[in-house]
Amino acid sequence: MKQPNILLTTIEGGGNVTPMLGLAKKLVAAGNKVTVLSEPCLKTAIAETGASFIPFKKHFTRTNRQEDLFKDWNASKINNPVFKNVMFGPAPDTIDQCVEVIKSNSIDLFIVDVLIFPAIIAAENLNIPKVVVFHMPEFLPGPNRPPGNMGLKPGKGPLIRFRDKLLTKLMTAKLDEFKPALDKKLEDFSLPPIKHTLDLFDRAELRFIQTTPSFDIPVEPAPKNVRYVGPELGDPDC
Repeated sequence: MKQPNILLTTIEGGGNVTPMLGLAKKLVAAGNKVTVLSEPCLKTAIAETGASFIPFKKHFTRTNRQEDLFKDWNASKINNPVFKNVMFGPAPDTIDQCVEVIKSNSIDLFIVDVLIFPAIIAAENLNIPKVVVFHMPEFLPGPNRPPGNMGLKPGKGPLIRFRDKLLTKLMTAKLDEFKPALDKKLEDFSLPPIKHTLDLFDRAELRFIQTTPSFDIPVEPAPKNVRYVGPELGDPDC
């Protein structure tokens, strides 16, 4: 069976680099042709995985890994500059370049870092499978927990349920500030709009969570596209 031609898209975000490039290295070792679309500052690290490298043309163009892109020194749980500076602000241009790279390299499978997950719109436009990779515990809200980026523990009882429902609404509303630009790209590609920004995650074929359920607090019932792929206790690759 022909191995897929894979495009993996990521940026230099600190803690995401090792798990994302580790995934690229494993895919190459398995015999896949892997291309990584990323920042120039990661060119050497990407070459060491055996994957091909293509640089971003806009926004993610740092040559110095120490340059601050996130500007999140004053971030709060709800108002985080990463949303504007990384996840959503650059998204229209990132999507366009992903479309270009997918077409010019005959890509069969698209894998994207959660930090720039709106890029899956490019793969949906070209009708190829798409995977979002979480290099951390999944932060999305669920019926049994508050949004994971709040640092709160799940609980039981009416007050806790009210807390979680309120925090979920706040997170959803904050991310929906970026929905019009995403809907514009979807409209450009004749794709259906989203009700909420977070709904984009449901349109990926798979979400790889690079932790384990015992480390995370998984959403229950688990979304159909969620797979935990982190190392288990005793795994020699830990």
